[in-house]
Amino acid sequence: MKREADKLVGIKVNARRAELEARLAAGLAPTEKAPVMYELRGLRLLERQHNVRIMVDRAQDEVMTMGERGYKKFARETDAARESADKQANKRRVAEQEAHVKALINIRAKMREMSTAARARKDDCNKRVRSRPQPPLRWRVVSPSRGGGCWHGWYRE
Repeated sequence: MKREADKLVGIKVNARRAELEARLAAGLAPTEKAPVMYELRGLRLLERQHNVRIMVDRAQDEVMTMGERGYKKFARETDAARESADKQANKRRVAEQEAHVKALINIRAKMREMSTAARARKDDCNKRVRSRPQPPLRWRVVSPSRGGGCWHGWYRE
C-alpha cells in the first residue's frame, strides 16, 4: 500500500515538474520566474529525499538480516571508520589553527617593523631638534601655515 501511495505521489510530482519546466521554457516575466524556480527546487529536493529514504531503508534491512558475526564485523569497521574520520578532522583543525597562528605572527612582525621605523624617525627628529643651539630668548609654537615655515612648528623670536 505504501508503494502504491509513493507511486501516485511520484506521478503527481513528475507531472507538476514537467508543467513548471514547460512554463519556464515558454518564458516568464522576472516577477513570475522566481516562484516557479523555488517550486522546482522544492520538487527536486523532494525527489532527492525520497531516494535517500530508499537507500536508508535498504541499508537498515541489510543490517537487520546480518548474522551475529557479520554484524560484529560491521560494527568494528564502522567504529574504525569513525575514528579515522575524527583523526582527520582533528588534523585539519590543528592545521587551520597553526596557519592562523602563523598569520598572526607575521602580522605582529610587520607591525613591529613599522613601529621600529616610526620610532627611528621620531628619535632622528628629536636628535635634530636637540642639536640646534639654545636660543637666547624663548621658543613659541607657530603653525607652519601661519608663516612659521619651520617643519617642526617651533619659531625662534
